[in-house]
Amino acid sequence: MHRNSLLPNFQICSQCFYSIWNPTLIEGIYYYECSRCNKSIKWTHGSSIERSRITYTIFEKLVLTYINRNCVHDAYTFLSSNYANDSISKKTIQNYYSRFYEISLKYYKDAADQILLEGEVEVDETFLFRPKKSHAM
Repeated sequence: MHRNSLLPNFQICSQCFYSIWNPTLIEGIYYYECSRCNKSIKWTHGSSIERSRITYTIFEKLVLTYINRNCVHDAYTFLSSNYANDSISKKTIQNYYSRFYEISLKYYKDAADQILLEGEVEVDETFLFRPKKSHAM
């Protein structure tokens, strides 16, 4: 697991070193629970939001609103509506949106660096040189 990742895909048990893939909901908080030694690890452990007090469901809704290209105000309106009933400030939403943006920008930059041209490449010389300004034929 990468320490810089926003949210871990899995956790590794510190006692038996077993990989835990599916988080389970225990008393309103998601934990990765080891089936071998019954140790519970909080869902944010080892991520950049480890000290955050945000819940898994609010985080999930923030990711979905970001993916759907909602602005901060629309996300705030949705999360504070009677449907979602989640209390979160606009400043917090803005902070998470900036983190999401940094992650997506890094992903696209890394993907662009891996694109290589294969085979023959044909270059049109008309774009390389300026046209002649002579009127002679």
